[in-house]
Amino acid sequence: MDAGACRSPRHLKPSNALTIILSGRGALSFYACRMRRASFSPRISLLILLLLGVTTGACKEEGGITVHKLDFKGVNAVDETRLKAALVTHESAKLPWGKKRSFDRSRFDGDLQRIRVFYADRGYPDARVASFDVNVNREQNAVDVVVTITEGEPVRVVALDFVGFDVIPARHLEKLRRDVPLTSGTPRDRQLVLATRDLAQNELRDHGYPYARV
Repeated sequence: MDAGACRSPRHLKPSNALTIILSGRGALSFYACRMRRASFSPRISLLILLLLGVTTGACKEEGGITVHKLDFKGVNAVDETRLKAALVTHESAKLPWGKKRSFDRSRFDGDLQRIRVFYADRGYPDARVASFDVNVNREQNAVDVVVTITEGEPVRVVALDFVGFDVIPARHLEKLRRDVPLTSGTPRDRQLVLATRDLAQNELRDHGYPYARV
């Protein structure tokens, strides 16, 4: 882009015009259209410095080795996206100016334990990390991580009974049975168990039992 290509809007008074362009690589380029004065005001110069700091800060890597890719093998029973979100180790952004995620071995070791907890909360107490591979690229500045998981058999809900709920109307009890998220035959998901308890407890309180506990 040439400075002579800039044009000032007719309704504006002649002044220093500044066009700021962010290039595809996240580098900041700017072009000044000379009209009456060629020098920038201190306020505009400060703005440029701030934008430069924000742009370079977004591209700066948090560590020496970044996480290029994080993959799982053997994940079938749970949502892989939610599993990734539960971990501390994350993939770096694909765009050059996106956030880079560093690889920390101690945090990754903690993630291996978090995977077991994640599965246990969803009814898979025997799930374990069978193996993992951390492959460093040729430049020695990024890694591809592959975690292989053995899920094991889940603990399933055989039956769901409501004991002590005869104090509420029968039609409300039937509706409660239909509405609870925990159902027979499904893995014992901790979040679903808690949601079912809260729903049943609120039903009792709505019928005049404010101190009822489930």
